[in-house]
Amino acid sequence: MIKSIKISNFRCIRQLKVDLSYGLNKAPNGYKDHSSWPFIELYAAQKKSRLVPCFLLYGANASGKTTILRALAVMQSVIGHRFNPRIHYSPNAIIEELANEPSTITCEFYTDAHAFEYTLELGRRGLVAERLCCDDAALFSVLGARLAGHSLGARDDELQETFLTRCVDVKNHSQIRSFLGAFVSYLPGLSAQINAAYDFLMHSLVVVLTSGDLSFHHTYEALFAKAGQEERLELEESLQNYLKKLDFNILGLDFYSNRENTARMSEIPDRVEHPLPFEPSPSEADREHEPYIYNVLTRHLTSKNREVKFSFNDESVGTQKAISLLLLFLRAVRSGQTVLVDELDNSIHTFLVRELLKIFTERDSNCHAAQLIATVQNPELLSGKLLSSSELGFVSYSKKEGASIFRPVEDDSLRASDNFRRLYLNGEWGGIPFPLS
Repeated sequence: MIKSIKISNFRCIRQLKVDLSYGLNKAPNGYKDHSSWPFIELYAAQKKSRLVPCFLLYGANASGKTTILRALAVMQSVIGHRFNPRIHYSPNAIIEELANEPSTITCEFYTDAHAFEYTLELGRRGLVAERLCCDDAALFSVLGARLAGHSLGARDDELQETFLTRCVDVKNHSQIRSFLGAFVSYLPGLSAQINAAYDFLMHSLVVVLTSGDLSFHHTYEALFAKAGQEERLELEESLQNYLKKLDFNILGLDFYSNRENTARMSEIPDRVEHPLPFEPSPSEADREHEPYIYNVLTRHLTSKNREVKFSFNDESVGTQKAISLLLLFLRAVRSGQTVLVDELDNSIHTFLVRELLKIFTERDSNCHAAQLIATVQNPELLSGKLLSSSELGFVSYSKKEGASIFRPVEDDSLRASDNFRRLYLNGEWGGIPFPLS
């Protein structure tokens, strides 16, 4: 789970921190008997943190909501690929004094009973700095294309050689690949803590941008990959129950592949890929190793109670998106993933969005500390006390300060009985546009 995201000088952001901690000093009375999670407690180095399982970002268009999610997508891309300034370096061009300065992205997160903090500082020619800390102790630090320090218990000359040969453009004296990614690739057995940090950032963190492809095929495969027969039947039953609960008038789904050998499913990667725009597409050789899905059918009942099948592509855009998100979310709560989704509520009815959010907020469904962070626009989601003041953030933008965020939990005068929807629409929390009449 993510504890915080800190961003400076990235696109429309000058300086911003998204805090995902439970912000109240006291837990709700009887919270252990509640059906929903007010927070999820995690322990690392004998310290306890309370993190929210769901966090919604509201804000006007062009306020910076998507930029927050995109920052983590850039972090993933830098770890997994060589640095590309056209893709990865996007300083704030509106605040002119920052236009050529480095961008910094920091993610604090919990995984494998440890608290990590990973920082990337990106410049025009490459990585300016890279740091990874575990339980407040530095595992490694890179500064100015030099491995400045580490506590990895390995020979310094071996680490320096890996860094220089795998991460540095010697001619330009610039770091063009992350040490975290190179370390796991070329020295995988030296540090369980670095492996755990890498696994979270690259496997347990799923970023779905508006420009990305929320593929039904990928989410279906990811959900059912490596599942045994008994587990598969349980997953199918759970999926059918949700389809019925969400009232799509869909009895079920039939899934067909041109590769009949189900052993191929074990080769599907744990992570759902959502590449950044302009990032190179997988090569044809890579595609040969991916299961090719040629058809998905939805089953419906006719007026005479006979079953009829339709192509999944014949369903509405909203239905396709809602079912794809459902599969993605079921995968997340099954494996304890953190999912970031841009424009979650786009094309989906408010009632259905609320049910999708409950997959993360309800104890019965979220048993493995899964987490959802999403941008939304629909103020109706603020009604009905579905989310607490710790689970909401409102993003505003100004040319001078860039994007900023307000969490209602910061307002000491706010009461749980207050009408969150009314306060937001009245402009008291920011994050709304003011069109000219």
